[in-house]
Amino acid sequence: PIGRAILKYTNLPIAAPSANISSRPSPTTFSHVFNDMDGRVEGIVNGDQSEEGLESTVLDCTQYPYRIARPGAITEEMIDSVLPGSVDHDAQLNTEKPIAPGMKYKHYSPQTPVAMLTSLTQAISEDKDWSHTLFAVPATLQAYLPKDAIYRELAKDVTDLKSANHM
Repeated sequence: PIGRAILKYTNLPIAAPSANISSRPSPTTFSHVFNDMDGRVEGIVNGDQSEEGLESTVLDCTQYPYRIARPGAITEEMIDSVLPGSVDHDAQLNTEKPIAPGMKYKHYSPQTPVAMLTSLTQAISEDKDWSHTLFAVPATLQAYLPKDAIYRELAKDVTDLKSANHM
C-alpha cells in the first residue's frame, strides 16, 4: 500500500533495484532490507511486512513455447491462464548454467552453518552445547532431543513426513 501511495502521490513512474544485495533472497521485512542496505542507499521506506519475497518470475522468450528460467511469485499456471499454451510445461531448469539471476545455489544458501544429521542417536550422544541448534523433526522424536536444543515440529510422525514429501 505504501509503494502505491508513493506512485500515486508523485504521479511518476519509478524504477528501483531489488531491496537486497545480489545473491540473497528477496527480503520480507524492513529489518531484512535495513540489514542489507543500511549505508548503501539514501533512504528506506518502512512499509508493511510482505507475506512472501517478490522473487521475479523470469521467462525465457528465446524459444516458443516459453520456458520458465526462474520461478517466482507468478506461477506457470497464472501465465498459462493469460497466454494459453505459451509455457513449455516439460522444460527443466538448468541450475548448473542458469540463464536468469538468482538461480545459482548460493542465492538460497543459508548464512548460518547447516548440517544434515543421519543418525539422531549419534548426534545427541555427542557432548556439546545444543542451545543454538534447531532440530526440525517429527513430533514423535521430540522426547529424544537434548533438553537445551531448539525444537520445531516438522510433521506429526515419520509417516506424515514421508507423505509431505510427495505433495
